[in-house]
Amino acid sequence: MMEKLMIDRKEADIVQKTVSIEEAEATKQADQAEAIKQEAALGVADANLKLEKSVALIKQLNKTHIEFVKAIKMPTPTVKLVIAGVMIMLGEQPDLIPIPGTYGKKEEEYFVKCKRVFMNDPKKFLALLLDFADSNKNNIPLSRIKKLGKEIVVSESFNEKDSKKSCEAIMYLYYWVSALYDYDQIYKST
Repeated sequence: MMEKLMIDRKEADIVQKTVSIEEAEATKQADQAEAIKQEAALGVADANLKLEKSVALIKQLNKTHIEFVKAIKMPTPTVKLVIAGVMIMLGEQPDLIPIPGTYGKKEEEYFVKCKRVFMNDPKKFLALLLDFADSNKNNIPLSRIKKLGKEIVVSESFNEKDSKKSCEAIMYLYYWVSALYDYDQIYKST
């Protein structure tokens, strides 16, 4: 009987050690999960703040700002990229224009289309941007995000410094595109 108690005691000690190890592992995993949760919450808060700031900037745009952009005859690469980013985010297809000096080759052109389709009515254009940032920010199609990531965001000319040099409207539109892109990245990763 004493032997049986000793065996039971050893088995209980083994079980207790196993439970202690598993409990420590579970606590470690819970702590890691909490750290990830807090990091995600900070990321979401930062993305929301950027988006709110970009919307506030878009609200400052007016008809004069849009008419200034519309009057640009020879847009810089940054202006073209920012406008392309806006058009891609809104789901607009580009015009395909022939590439000079080539036969049958065409390139995507967003700037002229944006001027023609949206900038004729600045109030409507600005309302569209604000509505999109409010209503669609959580439902941006993956195809748009991929296109932005592949063609716009990675470009050296798509940056805050160059957009600030262009004009106020392009700077604010840059913030709008990049804030929505960043928001989507954070939103879908949490």
